[in-house]
Amino acid sequence: MRREIFETLGKSNLVAGRDYNLVFLSVDPKETPADAREAKAETLTGFSAPGAQSGWRFLTAREHESAAIAQAVGFDYAYDGKSLAHPLGIAVLTTRGVVSTYLFGLGVDTEAIQRALQRAASNEISAAASPVMLLCFNFDAMSGRYSLDIVKMLRIVSGGFAFVGAAFILRALRRERLS
Repeated sequence: MRREIFETLGKSNLVAGRDYNLVFLSVDPKETPADAREAKAETLTGFSAPGAQSGWRFLTAREHESAAIAQAVGFDYAYDGKSLAHPLGIAVLTTRGVVSTYLFGLGVDTEAIQRALQRAASNEISAAASPVMLLCFNFDAMSGRYSLDIVKMLRIVSGGFAFVGAAFILRALRRERLS
């Protein structure tokens, strides 16, 4: 995902630090500021975008600080002391610091990134996912994508059939009593 973001920003007419700020915050408590500096140096060697030196920030924080920031933007992750499990994604914030859009997955296309940046620049908030859709889909932290959850679908469908069946039986019993 980072590759797509860097390539898109490099091809855009946007200037980092003026038109947008890019912040990568590591939620891994084992990573240090030296790791962040190294990641930035490697990134700037491989990708170029106007203003990237000053407008792209790579940060680390103490565990409780990164957890607070992640919670504030709705980024869930779990750290068990050895490994870190989290979705692959970014939160795009407006100029007011409100989440405008979430981009999840391994491969986010250029158009999606550009649309997200335009919405954020206009202080627009993307519509939330439909709660009904979320009943049928499951987020896989390993792939960073939502996928249809067959077990959830079967539960919903079988619950619907059970409800319809129960309603049919109650109606039949009620008719039998009335006759």
